[in-house]
Amino acid sequence: MNASEPAWPISLSGQSVEMGNWVRRIYIDESGTSGREPVAVVAAVIINADQHYARLATRVDEVNRKHAGNSAGPLPVFHATDIWNGNKNFKDIVRDWSKNQRLSYITDMVEIVSKENIPVALSWIKKDECFKGLDKAEAAKRAHFFAFAGSIAVSDKFISNHYPDERASLVAEKCDHMMQTLGHIPFIFNDQEPDPDSWLFRRKITHIIGDEEIQYMTKRGSPLLQIADAMAWAFQQYLTNWRLAPKLYRPIFGDHDFAIREDLTRRPMGASVLGTLYSSLSDQP
Repeated sequence: MNASEPAWPISLSGQSVEMGNWVRRIYIDESGTSGREPVAVVAAVIINADQHYARLATRVDEVNRKHAGNSAGPLPVFHATDIWNGNKNFKDIVRDWSKNQRLSYITDMVEIVSKENIPVALSWIKKDECFKGLDKAEAAKRAHFFAFAGSIAVSDKFISNHYPDERASLVAEKCDHMMQTLGHIPFIFNDQEPDPDSWLFRRKITHIIGDEEIQYMTKRGSPLLQIADAMAWAFQQYLTNWRLAPKLYRPIFGDHDFAIREDLTRRPMGASVLGTLYSSLSDQP
């Protein structure tokens, strides 16, 4: 090893990460990307790859076959927005479906998380409240950037608190937008010192390895990204669509009182991990 090279891998905060069990994977996706949508949401599904991946990938395949298995050609790749709106690869598949049928497809994918007891980090930014005075396109861009940062920060805190000997890497969709967004995340954590008054920068990232280790994959090739897609869409709708919110509460939160504890409809921003083991950026480090 060259003397100038670090002895350990580098975290997203630019710190050396001591070797541990490299078994955690975090599958991350977003919703609310357009300027007209009031809330940006990022969901991160946190798994032990050895224990969970094969079972969850099978569940994704089962849900897709249940709802879209009769479509011509190969199974389409799940995308909640396209299912709900009848766009792109789902245009012909859901053309004659009711809204309840479309919602059933999405909630079946969402419920994989609660039924399998898999922790998921949810981060949200209300654009108008957090970025007043900016045009909608710029507000949307910044909101998603910080929503990604919040989801990563609370995922790292969750692993540090509950699985301190384990380390994690990120898996995201392979597209220019995702690569550009996640590529800039390390800079904000590198430039910020821990601030007890900040919702985002209370602690350094210590358990998620750096941006050079982010795996960018297609949603077909990495089916757990489809679960993250479903969770992000459902949570974004829960926060913004009062008609759908009652139908989405149980699929998203299962038997947990997460939404009650967080009072999500009132807070302009935040990040928490939903599951039997609970973490929030609003708690003390």
